[in-house]
Amino acid sequence: MKLRNTVIIIGLFALLIIGIFKVSDSSVEAVDLKTQQQIQLGQMVEQLQQAIKTPENEKSLNIIQQYGTDTRYYLMVRGWLVQVSSGVESQLSVQQAQPQKQALQIRYDALQKAIRMIDLE
Repeated sequence: MKLRNTVIIIGLFALLIIGIFKVSDSSVEAVDLKTQQQIQLGQMVEQLQQAIKTPENEKSLNIIQQYGTDTRYYLMVRGWLVQVSSGVESQLSVQQAQPQKQALQIRYDALQKAIRMIDLE
């Protein structure tokens, strides 16, 4: 009887330990997945940041279109473009020097094009 109880207790203990390892493995997998998603989101934001700095570049427009037409990110990308565009428009209205004004106008036009591009999709 004592031997049987001992075997049962050892068996239950073994099951408990196995269960703990399985739970911790799934927790690690969940953390790894979350970390991976955070890294991907960070990379996307960095790509967009660079693209919005140079919207007149064709590659930049492709990146903006890629993320701007994704329904998960549309609102963020459009809002970002509108805010940057508003700042450039403000600078454009007070700029007196023709070369800088022309560069700002090109950037403003490219930002407006990007906004229209993602709105039409």
